[in-house]
Amino acid sequence: MFKYRFLRTHIQDFTAHAAHVHNADIEATTILSITLPCVSVLLFNAEYFVILFWPGQTYTRGYLRAKRGVFVAATAAALATVIASTIIVATRSASITGVDEATVQQLTALYFRPPLQYNTWPQNIAWVVLLWITVVLNIISTILLLKATQREERTMTTAPADDSMPSPSAGVIVVEKDSESEIKEKSIISARTEEVSV
Repeated sequence: MFKYRFLRTHIQDFTAHAAHVHNADIEATTILSITLPCVSVLLFNAEYFVILFWPGQTYTRGYLRAKRGVFVAATAAALATVIASTIIVATRSASITGVDEATVQQLTALYFRPPLQYNTWPQNIAWVVLLWITVVLNIISTILLLKATQREERTMTTAPADDSMPSPSAGVIVVEKDSESEIKEKSIISARTEEVSV
């Protein structure tokens, strides 16, 4: 990004702003390719620290769904940026206007790096390749996170606690009627109480 910005500045200063370099497309995709993957990295780092420091923490269904949406949106934005960067580097080039063709040739010979044709500069190719590696790993991480949150959502216990059920540590009085209509009381002690007494 800075190389192309410096190229534009040098050519415009050299020609007293008579020549204008048009390379905003690669500058814009460079800015996006820096910003959007950084957002994904920050999200994944935050998730990593939450898992590291609060491993048993449970969250609501709404939070899990919102988290899935944010991660999918960040990954989709990063993927769109990489596709746009690939198309621009493969098919586009910068251009110089405001001067005649001979002056353009002189300027490109004087300021030959970076070249106006984007796909002829190895740094641009390396940039796109590294972006694809990053986005593929980002997609894999997002898929794993989606599976983890879906599993967490499936295993959530949403049933409210029933106060009418006896506590497992408390004794229960069972009232029964025998054949002679006499009432008997049986005290049933839970397994936990028996273990404590042993």
